[in-house]
Amino acid sequence: MVSGRLRCIGSIQHLKRKFGKDYILELKVKEPSQVPLIHTEILNLFPQAAQQERFSSLLTFKLPIADVYPLSQAFYKLETVKHNFNLEEYSLSQCTLEKVFLELFSRPELGNVDEEVDTTMRWKLLSYSDEP
Repeated sequence: MVSGRLRCIGSIQHLKRKFGKDYILELKVKEPSQVPLIHTEILNLFPQAAQQERFSSLLTFKLPIADVYPLSQAFYKLETVKHNFNLEEYSLSQCTLEKVFLELFSRPELGNVDEEVDTTMRWKLLSYSDEP
């Protein structure tokens, strides 16, 4: 619920599949001076990547699913970047449920999301039995 309106309803996997359509790439850099070069290389490898955060030695990108699949190819590219730029580590993960909620609540263009949700309830009378 946001401002008294239903924004989403469903199981965790349903919500992640419907609203968390991006992967999160985190790169930990050993040499902060290489950050601009690494940023450029990530944009070359994943053209639709959007930088989310940037600290002295940590870069975070949002990658659309289309740029990541097949996963084997994405990891091959990331391993190449790791070796070429001497990265300390990297992480590629699905969007978390927390990030899905933050995204939903921060994007005003999703104002009609509740119209897509089937909020009807189906009731079923359960029979009572004394048997265990």
